[in-house]
Formats: sequence, C-alpha cells, structure tokens
Amino acid sequence: MSAPVQAALVSTLDTLVEQLVPASEMKPEWKETVVTGLTVDSRKVKQGNCFIAYPGHHSDGRDYLSAAFSAGASCALVEADSATTQAPQTPA
Repeated sequence: MSAPVQAALVSTLDTLVEQLVPASEMKPEWKETVVTGLTVDSRKVKQGNCFIAYPGHHSDGRDYLSAAFSAGASCALVEADSATTQAPQTPA
C-alpha cells in the first residue's frame, strides 16, 4: 500500500481548478480560498489544505468531507457519483 498523497503549496482554489472548470462556472469566492496543500487522507488535513475525496478500494473519501472540513480544510475536490457532476466544495 502506498503512502497517502500530501503536497505542500500555496495557491488559491480558482488557480488550481482553472484547467478543470470552465470560466463561466467559476465562483467568486474561489479567488479568496487559499490552499496550502493537497491531501487524500482526512486524518492528515492541516489548516488550509484541499481535501481530495474519491471512492477507494477500502473506503470512500467522500464519507470524510465533514471530518476534513472540521480539521481545517479550506475546500474539497470531490469525485461525483457516476453521471452527476459536482464543483469543488468549500466549507459552509
């Protein structure tokens, strides 16, 4: 089993997703959302991290969105269910 991915960076959400999301779907608050790192493990989330949630072989990262936001995630990139599309999430 490979180690969980965790990358350090400082950027804003709009910059990270500009190649993934059409400009017409960008939300103004994404310019204000600072991202200090990326992680797929909700137990490793640090303040400002972007949590990347997707279904895995043993568990579904989407089940840990609440834990990731409680731990300080500034946003989450979430794999949508089958035909459903979903934009990046930010805490309420």
